[in-house]
Amino acid sequence: MRGGQQIGGPFLKRLFSRIAGVTLHYLIRIPTHDISNNFRMYSRNVIESFTIESTGGFELAMELTIKAYVHGMTITETPSKWYDRVAGQSNFKMWKWLPKYLHWYFYGIMKIWFGYRRREIIK
Repeated sequence: MRGGQQIGGPFLKRLFSRIAGVTLHYLIRIPTHDISNNFRMYSRNVIESFTIESTGGFELAMELTIKAYVHGMTITETPSKWYDRVAGQSNFKMWKWLPKYLHWYFYGIMKIWFGYRRREIIK
């Protein structure tokens, strides 16, 4: 989104993140541009409304955001800047996590395109 930025990091990771965020924004109208950013704040209602299925950790942001959207919960976004680490080694292994990201990517598309979106908030 305007004001947000990703600085550094592997090119393919930046590219895939950008493609996923922008395409979901336009394809299913999810009101966020960066679906893979884990710098998020959730209401207790969101956390308690869903069974968390993610096992790898990194795909959790996509899972919770897409499930919240599919179930009609409010999503807002503020700009943030992500800087690649300057020390240490990342635990993110793109090729290992890509199938998990793709699962939630297509879950969102299927739910929205085929009319499974619920407008009420789950209690």
